[in-house]
Amino acid sequence: ARCMLGREDGLGDPFELFAHATSFLGYKVVLLGRFNAQAMRLDDPAAKVLIRCTPGKEYVKVVLLHGRMQGAVLIGQTDLEE
Repeated sequence: ARCMLGREDGLGDPFELFAHATSFLGYKVVLLGRFNAQAMRLDDPAAKVLIRCTPGKEYVKVVLLHGRMQGAVLIGQTDLEE
């Protein structure tokens, strides 16, 4: 609505985050944002990839830049997608 009125709030589009949910081999799969760190320089000290894996149950990967989440991969029943 702000864009239609010609107003700019400087925050950008709040809906530009990519999100996809599906299932694969019986596991729930959720992909958010830059889930594979595309267009990011991982050699930047401000970039971090955090991974948590419980074999046969869940896999969680979070991509951070300057402490802010840029993307995530959630596989299995993680209860983190909200």
